[in-house]
Amino acid sequence: EFRRASGVVDALEALVAVLAADDSVASGAPSEEARSSFVASEAKVAEMAPTAEKMRRKCQARAELEATRERLRELLPGAPEDATKAAQEAVDAQSELSGALEPLLAHAIELEAEATYGAKMVEKVAQLLQRFDAARAKLEVELAPKMRDAVAAAASEDEARRAEEPRARAK
Repeated sequence: EFRRASGVVDALEALVAVLAADDSVASGAPSEEARSSFVASEAKVAEMAPTAEKMRRKCQARAELEATRERLRELLPGAPEDATKAAQEAVDAQSELSGALEPLLAHAIELEAEATYGAKMVEKVAQLLQRFDAARAKLEVELAPKMRDAVAAAASEDEARRAEEPRARAK
């Protein structure tokens, strides 16, 4: 998942860089190549968006899990390293802390299933998501306003030309 997403972001960054450096885009009359790059950029954003949201949820789950474990450590005597295991043992033993621990423990167990990224992977994913967000923002804020009308006009012209071709051949 990460490798594929990284490849998509690399490609998106390259396309956005090409568009940003293209004089035809800056002039407001994008070339056919620029229009093609823009369409490809939008496709990369559409391809990456669901994966990015999934990655964000996993990172958020990891952060919530760590916070929940810290709350468990605070409640448990001796601040054990494996707070989830210690809390489970306290709940199983029906200690006086069971009432306070049980909901936190249930939440921690639920989050463990979602938080499939470790701390190092969360860092890598966070950097990847920052790169994706920066490229998407540049595309949407700086480039899309200059490109969308030109791409739509070119598509309309192509469609009109294709509609005329059968008529021209029939004559």
